[in-house]
Amino acid sequence: MDGVAESKTLHGRLILAVGALISIYVLIFMQPQEHNEMLRKEISNIEKAISTEATKVVVFRAKGWYEATMVESGLATFIDQYHQDTGLKGDQLWRTPLTRITQNIKTIWYQCLLRVSLLIFWFWMAIGLIAASAVDGLMQRKIKQHEFTAPSTGYFRVALWSGILVAILLELYCITPALISNEIFPLFPLFAAVIIGWLLKTTLANSAKNM
Repeated sequence: MDGVAESKTLHGRLILAVGALISIYVLIFMQPQEHNEMLRKEISNIEKAISTEATKVVVFRAKGWYEATMVESGLATFIDQYHQDTGLKGDQLWRTPLTRITQNIKTIWYQCLLRVSLLIFWFWMAIGLIAASAVDGLMQRKIKQHEFTAPSTGYFRVALWSGILVAILLELYCITPALISNEIFPLFPLFAAVIIGWLLKTTLANSAKNM
């Protein structure tokens, strides 16, 4: 049990470390104008990947969530007060980076909501891919049971690694800016579903052996 607890702790730290590194980069070093431009290009590519009408649904849903959570809640006003001009000499030394950070907080939150909204659009297709892969893996496991008679001990490992992979992929999907190619993110949920499905199928198929 100690080994299992230690493994869970290490995996939890890995997930937190990935999220923290990406968040630090985005909040501190990203320029708001650059981030906004990437979001506009990403929305344009979403329209190319699905359709104009579907994109409107995705964008309006994300906009509604943003207004409810950031504007109507008063959170945007609360954040903005930390970079207002105080009239003190030299206040731009700290006000300029704070302005960048607060703008990035709002932008990354909208980006996260936009991608979650898009994830909902792809949800059933992604679930179908993963479910089909799981069924395929179970069928392969039944075939291999005729060759390997030892009981399986790998299901906990399947659940653990699948959960870690899902958590890391969600982090990458929601908070990573489209620095390299904003054409990837409109289809990212499907790519992630293929990766998770392949891992699940391979692990389930091989769980007929002792793991």
